[in-house]
Amino acid sequence: MEIVLIDKFIVPEESKERFLEEVHKSATFLRILPGFVEGFIYEKTDGESRHNVVTTAVWQDEEAFQNAKKSAAEGFKKIGFNPPEIMKNLNVEIERAVYRRSPYEPALRGVCEGAKRSGKRGSMKLVVLGATGSTGLEIVRQAMEHGHSVTAFVRSPERVKAFGDRITIKKGNLLDPAELEPVIKGHDAVLSAFGPRVPMAKADANLLRKFAVALTSAMPHAGVTRLVVESVAFLFKDAIIPPAYLLGRLFFPGVVADASAMEKVFEKSGLEWRCVRPN
Repeated sequence: MEIVLIDKFIVPEESKERFLEEVHKSATFLRILPGFVEGFIYEKTDGESRHNVVTTAVWQDEEAFQNAKKSAAEGFKKIGFNPPEIMKNLNVEIERAVYRRSPYEPALRGVCEGAKRSGKRGSMKLVVLGATGSTGLEIVRQAMEHGHSVTAFVRSPERVKAFGDRITIKKGNLLDPAELEPVIKGHDAVLSAFGPRVPMAKADANLLRKFAVALTSAMPHAGVTRLVVESVAFLFKDAIIPPAYLLGRLFFPGVVADASAMEKVFEKSGLEWRCVRPN
């Protein structure tokens, strides 16, 4: 389940411009950390609350949130960025809380999905890999909403059981071409949000490259060539704000090297593939 950090601030009017500049500096770093989903800055326009600035940061799960807290503390220390000291100097008061976030499940959702499926036009049979993470779950939801047929190939089926019989669930090893091939066969395309946990364990040092090798071996034998795969923002080498590649090489060199190796495997595969990187 997604974790949301919500900070509510009381910012003196004379400090507001400087404070927002510092908030954006912090957000520039946080948004490239693994597991970050989205974040927003809210400025009050009306109402009686004393809090006039609110920030939110959403993480894909508790583990990603805890890792981000550690990485942020280390990263801020290295660059000399001290949020508590900044707030003290600007006379800013903060109220912080952490929440779990889950989507609404409207009673009419099933009816709407059924109506969309009834029009077969444009519908596809899709295999989703890495379907148990926040990105993978969102891919499944959106694919269903657009009337596509979804097969989720996962290591832990219990995390997608909430979809019930609306999708097909297959359990297996994503690093084994022999297990991937029969699942992929008969589908139109593969969508992958598969990735390692961060911090990366030693055993996962080449996980993405191994995954790419397995998938590029299985797909041709299954007769499927269309692939969309999620990579990492750290490979945006020309990015300046934020300097994604530099920060990735500094704090997550293993992830950068492995994701780069994965993309190179797909480039040489001959598949009709597209790479998607969060920004």
